Amino acid sequence: MHQRLVRYAPFLVLGAAFLMRLAHVMQVDASPLFAWPVVDGKEYVADAAAFLGGNWLGVGQGPYWHAPLYSWFLGLTAGVSGNSFFYTARVIQCALGAVTCWFAFDLGRRLFRVEIGLIAGLVAAFYGPLIYFDAEILPTSLAIFLDMAGLYLITRALQEPKPIRFLGAGVVFGLATLAVATILTFVAAAAAWIAWVARKEGGAWRPALVHSGIFAAGVALVIAPVTLRNYAVGGDTVLVSWNGGVNYYIGNNADYEDIVSIRAGWEWTDFVMRPDRAGITRPSEKSSFFFNEAKQYIASDPLGWAGLQLRKTAEFWRGDEIGRNQPVYYWRTYSPVLAATMWKQGLAFPFGLLAPFALLGIALSLRRPEARLPLLFTLVYSTSVIAFFPAARYRLPVVPVLAVFAAWGGVWLYQAIREKRPRATAAGFGALAALVIAASAGVPPMDMEGEAEVHFDLGDAYLRAGALAPAQAAFTRALESDPTYWEARFNIGTIRGMMGDNTGAVSILQDVSEAEPDRAEVWLNLAAAHLALTEMMPARIAFERVLSIDPKHEDAYIQLLALSVRQDDSTAAQELLARVEVNLPEKVDLFRDLYDQLIARQEQSQTP
Repeated sequence: MHQRLVRYAPFLVLGAAFLMRLAHVMQVDASPLFAWPVVDGKEYVADAAAFLGGNWLGVGQGPYWHAPLYSWFLGLTAGVSGNSFFYTARVIQCALGAVTCWFAFDLGRRLFRVEIGLIAGLVAAFYGPLIYFDAEILPTSLAIFLDMAGLYLITRALQEPKPIRFLGAGVVFGLATLAVATILTFVAAAAAWIAWVARKEGGAWRPALVHSGIFAAGVALVIAPVTLRNYAVGGDTVLVSWNGGVNYYIGNNADYEDIVSIRAGWEWTDFVMRPDRAGITRPSEKSSFFFNEAKQYIASDPLGWAGLQLRKTAEFWRGDEIGRNQPVYYWRTYSPVLAATMWKQGLAFPFGLLAPFALLGIALSLRRPEARLPLLFTLVYSTSVIAFFPAARYRLPVVPVLAVFAAWGGVWLYQAIREKRPRATAAGFGALAALVIAASAGVPPMDMEGEAEVHFDLGDAYLRAGALAPAQAAFTRALESDPTYWEARFNIGTIRGMMGDNTGAVSILQDVSEAEPDRAEVWLNLAAAHLALTEMMPARIAFERVLSIDPKHEDAYIQLLALSVRQDDSTAAQELLARVEVNLPEKVDLFRDLYDQLIARQEQSQTP
């Protein structure tokens, strides 16, 4: 029986994991977000399209905002999959997720025994949040796979020290850094760990440092080209991506509750544009701006900051799955697989159960030398996430490792019962019960109706798909949840115009313009609605408001120029061209040619 378990356990884990993920993918394709991702997913798809279009180096994009590996992965996938891109990308991620579960199995087998590995692998295979993010257009699945592959390779290298093994581990962790840069903190710790382990086992310092240096060289070999690209193409010195400062400030400020809840769209744009309003334009300096803001907060209120770190630590280990841009639980609506593997009903399942068992297993493993590297990974990575801010997708990389310790904690408790060790059993159950209660205490219930942001994202997906009526209904649902969601109201007004109801569009967009008077896009769409109603003067006023907000807004100049020609107002046209010469000097000739073409068309249309 044991031999069969050893032989078939890896295939059982791989098969269960892949089938669960594939079933989930087949279910969530009913969501409009399946083919029209929102927020970060939309940005990754856009970057992938540029990559597929031949702009491999991202010329004109500046230094990378997101770590670039996932966009490259999507671009390559799109290149071979054609119209089935969104299925192909997710199926590949299902396969990566299945191999991640195998890594959990292998880690459990190596640390303890094959039964522990099997339990850990199956826990990962049926773990709802892992299933969910393996089907999302986000780098989470790829990053977790690379993290676990890197851990596997470091373990092998320490067991059989060879330079090529350490180099390979470094290369994989370099790739992991290009997927999600948070792993860099563990990479630094791993380099020190490699040297320490080699020295402790009787080696001299020099070869120990050589092994560590080779590992670091493997990491640098992968990251350096991206850093050079950021300098040569992006014109700035950025290691991988420049969103670190923004994300650090989000998790370290006096208004944490409000800042961490900033909505994508207008609110987010206003937030990240703070350095621009201070005259800072270089991305590295923008990142430093936010880092400095966080440092000022820490220096001014060290006790408040310490309390905030404790709060984030509790949030990290709490059973709740904290959404980032997307509330995770709502999407159970589309997936029976997800509904069965992730829920909150008294117990926040599964992390509210996994974490207590894992912490018990960690406590029982502290004296096991072979467990120290996974423990180091758990400690360093979790600390790095807490230093920024905890969210479900950022916490997830530690879950396959925690599954191993959870399996060990559960098996130890089972053995204590079978062996009739009452003190150990009582202590284990007492600790476990306390941890389970703490992990689910105060966790809010699932919101299956969907918050305003959920319906806004649905509306955004429908709108980009050209489904105007469902888009309007979704934005209306968002407004029902939050009547001050002006961006949703703006989109409703825009849709009204697209559907031919320009009178309704004007009414709605005027309300939005009063609430958000500094949004150029509001005035631009309002002007278009006035034009459709042949209300020339209100249209001209609205276009002028656009230029007062953004004097370089090309479309506003084009529309005003066309309006001036349409009204036979050559004086206004010439004044407009003079303003173009001041604000867009590089486009003057283009605008003069456009003016001549508009005049020619006007004369031709007036010819009997």
